[in-house]
Amino acid sequence: METINGRFLPDDSDRETPQEPLPSEASGEQCKNDHTVNQTTPSTGPVSKRARLKRQPTNGGETRSNSGLSGSQDRYIELGELGRGGWGIVQRALDRQLQREVAIKRISNAGKIRAAERDQFLHEARITSGLQHPGVVPVHELVADQEGDTYYVMKLLEGDTLRHHIRLTHEPRANGKWKRYELVEAITPLLLRFINVCHAVAYAHRCGIIHRDLKPANVMAGAFGETIVVDWGLARYINDKSDETTIQGPTKPDDQSGSHRSSAPIESEGSVIGTPTYMSPEQARGELASLGSHSDIYSLGVILYEIVAGHHPHRGMDIKTVLRRARQGEYEPLSNAQPCVPRALESIVQTAMSADPEKRYKDVETLADDVGRFMTGQQVSVHSENLAERGIRWCNRHRAVASTIAIAVTVLMIVSVISTIVIRSAHQAERVARAEAAKAHHEALERLVDARDTADTWLVDLSGSLQFHPAMTPLRRELIQQALIQYARLIEFQITPINSLAESELSQDAARILSLEWLERAKCHLRLGDLKRMDGNDDEALTHYSTAEGILQELQQNAVSHDATPKEVIAAHAMPAYDLPENAMRVNSVSMNSGDTSMTNQDAWMQYKGQINDLIQVEKINALIGTTMATNKLPSIAQSLRCREQLQQWIPLAPPADAKGRPSDFVGRVISAMIRFEITVQRISATAPNSSNNVFSPERYKNAVAWARWLAHERGKPN
Repeated sequence: METINGRFLPDDSDRETPQEPLPSEASGEQCKNDHTVNQTTPSTGPVSKRARLKRQPTNGGETRSNSGLSGSQDRYIELGELGRGGWGIVQRALDRQLQREVAIKRISNAGKIRAAERDQFLHEARITSGLQHPGVVPVHELVADQEGDTYYVMKLLEGDTLRHHIRLTHEPRANGKWKRYELVEAITPLLLRFINVCHAVAYAHRCGIIHRDLKPANVMAGAFGETIVVDWGLARYINDKSDETTIQGPTKPDDQSGSHRSSAPIESEGSVIGTPTYMSPEQARGELASLGSHSDIYSLGVILYEIVAGHHPHRGMDIKTVLRRARQGEYEPLSNAQPCVPRALESIVQTAMSADPEKRYKDVETLADDVGRFMTGQQVSVHSENLAERGIRWCNRHRAVASTIAIAVTVLMIVSVISTIVIRSAHQAERVARAEAAKAHHEALERLVDARDTADTWLVDLSGSLQFHPAMTPLRRELIQQALIQYARLIEFQITPINSLAESELSQDAARILSLEWLERAKCHLRLGDLKRMDGNDDEALTHYSTAEGILQELQQNAVSHDATPKEVIAAHAMPAYDLPENAMRVNSVSMNSGDTSMTNQDAWMQYKGQINDLIQVEKINALIGTTMATNKLPSIAQSLRCREQLQQWIPLAPPADAKGRPSDFVGRVISAMIRFEITVQRISATAPNSSNNVFSPERYKNAVAWARWLAHERGKPN
């Protein structure tokens, strides 16, 4: 925002047009009510350096002869106007003595201005000329003749304002979002300019001068790296000797140097002077006695905010709102205006724009140093980094080393992945080889188990027959002990752990073989339980039954269903030659009862070989039967129902009258399990007829007896 004739004007940040040559300084004068100070108005446009020396009209109605400016007719020739304010005008002129173009700032209508306004003009010229720094425009000459014509001659600057460069930087992403690295790369030239501005302002502060109107429009950026802070019209001297910051009034000339310490008129406390958008809170409140270097630091923080965000923190607000927010130190957080701002840079802006002057940077040099440290990838003084930020900063600072490390890590990862694949393939091949070896070993084991089954059938049946002959008791016990020894050897056989079934690398054949191995292990425990029970050791029998149930339960959770193929050689009890349709395997889908044994494909159920899960279910029923006999307690009603329903899925309720062919081994085991279950329930129920969970069914017992006769007729006496 600009101030002219006692009124705040909208900031021209959205209306600026770049110019080829720009004036080195803008006219500045004190307003009549001493509340605001006049600032430069934009130039009316570029003026050609080849302008002819002729009479040219000015915007204020004055004319200047082609012979030059008043009081310097022999040296300066006017070439055109560069800018005009309330009572000041900046012109391009030719220095005939040195044959160079210069910028001349003078008072227009010199005879009509007040003495205070003339003093303000002289004050600006003397402060500017007293700052001998590359970041401040040089003043060549000051003229104040007796006729009232007052002007000073400066270097003519070529370039654009910092505001213009900020706009050009952010214009390509006006409707899009930056990426963090893109933003940092784009604003790096602006940050270099900002550091140069800080150096010029720091020099002024060392000279006891504060600018009070720092903003991007008052910074000229030359085409060859020059960065010049202009418009020192509001600058004032400060007293730093007693740690107090006060505005100085007019002073007498220095006896030693002849220069004036200050020629500015005294400003009244409460006057709001400067551009509200870039004012510090104390400056916006008119606390002139509180102004100092910290006020310029706040304005520099706003400039840095604009460099990062592309706009100042009060964009789109009217003058009253801006002044109110400025007085209270309120502004939109930089992370909201620019979400991808690095946190370290945001901390720099927050510190410089702190509402409390004591919490800002102690001097401009520290601010410039932090910005420089950010640009070079070092830690800034006002931001505490976490480990991730420190790592990112280190990588940005040592890009060559970081790139080398990244490439090395990438290569190592690729090598590791390839090695892992090779090793994994080797392990898988090893597992397959082991599975094949286990398969061959299991075939031998299955043949041994078949032989043992035949011998055990005779052994157990003989033992059962001998129990009714007291004289044969020693022989019976000896036979039982031999069977126990044989089964104990079988369960000591080393096999792959059962949890290997859950491994995805295990082939289907290997998984099926492993499942059958553990199924045989469970059957061995069931047989040991039966033998221990027959020998009168019910506790050990229950232990074996419980172990078998645990194995079967884990098998049921991990077993893989496989379609039977002729290539597989598995246990004789479950050697599928082919799979039957579902309606042939599950007879519960067919209408049948005790009086109707007709079914679709009547003989198909007799040839069903059973899947792994079916084999597991049958052995779980055998475990339930063994536990029931060892404890002499009936199973619960729920257990009995599940058992009978499961059996009913494989065989009819009653034996068929005219079945053709022999039943498969699986069907034979199902029939045997059903017979044993019903007979066990009948025997225990006979000893405890009033049991609350009596699940005895005369009809099912009758069917079980019929099934026993049928099985004896078809295959001989049941196991």
